[in-house]
Amino acid sequence: WMLAGDMGEDNSTPMTMTQAEANGTWIESGPHLMLFPKDPESLDSWPDDPFKGEPYVMFKGTDYAHVMIPLPGYYAYSPADKAPKGFGGGGGGAGRGGGRGGGGPG
Repeated sequence: WMLAGDMGEDNSTPMTMTQAEANGTWIESGPHLMLFPKDPESLDSWPDDPFKGEPYVMFKGTDYAHVMIPLPGYYAYSPADKAPKGFGGGGGGAGRGGGRGGGGPG
């Protein structure tokens, strides 16, 4: 689990740590759970859109594929136009500081 969220990652390309290097969808997430299957190919039919407000696959089609399960506050640092309706969205942006929280359903 990552209850403090993260500082951003390319949703489709493992080990891409800056938005400038991202080839896929960049996401800065709040609190979430991660589930790593024994066989990453078992996730091939799962959705990989991080902005629907439901569990999704990160790094789909790679050996690093895993399920991301958003918790309340997950979208607090996502651009407001990308966060699912009712889940907040605070704008994101590299270099922000402070704690995580808020932005959950409501």
